[in-house]
Amino acid sequence: MNDTLTESGSGGRTLPSMLSLVWLLTGGMMLLSLIGAGLLMLPQASSIPPTSNFFADALFTSVSAVCLVGLTIHNTATVYTPLGQAVILVLMQLGAIGILTFGLLAMSIIASPFGGFGGTGFHSAPERLDRQYGAMNAVGRAAVIVVTFTLAIELIGAAALYPMFLNSPAADGKWFEAAWQSLFHSVSAFCNGGFSTCKQNLMQGVEQGWPTPLRSNWQILGVIAPLIIVGGLGLPVLGDVARYISSLARRLTGGGRSPGYSHGLTLHTKLVLSVTCLLIVFGASGLLFFEPPRTGSVNAFGAPIGGQAERSANDWAALEPAGRTREAILQSVSARSAGFNTIDLGQLSNGSKLWLSGLMLIGASPAGT
Repeated sequence: MNDTLTESGSGGRTLPSMLSLVWLLTGGMMLLSLIGAGLLMLPQASSIPPTSNFFADALFTSVSAVCLVGLTIHNTATVYTPLGQAVILVLMQLGAIGILTFGLLAMSIIASPFGGFGGTGFHSAPERLDRQYGAMNAVGRAAVIVVTFTLAIELIGAAALYPMFLNSPAADGKWFEAAWQSLFHSVSAFCNGGFSTCKQNLMQGVEQGWPTPLRSNWQILGVIAPLIIVGGLGLPVLGDVARYISSLARRLTGGGRSPGYSHGLTLHTKLVLSVTCLLIVFGASGLLFFEPPRTGSVNAFGAPIGGQAERSANDWAALEPAGRTREAILQSVSARSAGFNTIDLGQLSNGSKLWLSGLMLIGASPAGT
């Protein structure tokens, strides 16, 4: 079996074949899941007593974290210790790095035989790496690009989330706990993992000890949602956009190759950005349509709608139009691959559940998390 792909006109340069990348990704994720399950079974990792389902539960959680699914059997906040939560965070991080690296190299392989598709796109970076380091070393060099970019974005996100979590009941003003929760949620959002160290995911309200409902903080829509979107776009798209902005800036400042020169976006990037924007808008619009405000009734907590709109963490119908729009946008973004929720999805209408199911079926972009 040929493990490399030789580019035509490349002077004999080779890239790892798609099949070898698939085997590398699959084997790596399986091994990582088993290691993660073993770590989660440590007595210091959780408060779960050893039972006949102990290994199955640990393996399920480990696979869910590595594959960025977000499904849980046990509450991450209450059952897993800081060590167990750290294991879950590392599993999400390594799973995302593997997927992003695979996507980066896969796009370079797909684009190589079709110059019109790749154009001056992101696959030029793996080509340069491959020319210098060879086929398998190109994987490692691509991973370096992925890790550097991923950590930079996640640290920026964690810094933006820090003020919000500093006032959380768990942190209670303690900077280390606030920093940990900020980092965990930043990683989980960018990796589209959906895990949370909050007891009810992001459905935290005054009843849980927060000064204001968690969803009312600007960081939920202003930081969490963008992290989900950026992680879901994938590095080929982000790299292409970065080069486009850079070339446009050079052209405007007179530093480009020529007065009329600019790096154009590839067809792949244009499609991904267009579809992403359309899905966010249509997804939110559909939720607003299927969940009209219900005035003159009581909410899920038995309180009259309108009186404590922002106090009830799980009630959507009681929110003002701006709040309902905010929730619709967040759920539209999150449903495609992240899994965060600021409202009780069980209270949604059947139409909304079907609408969200459609968004989940579509998922994130190619080469994204």
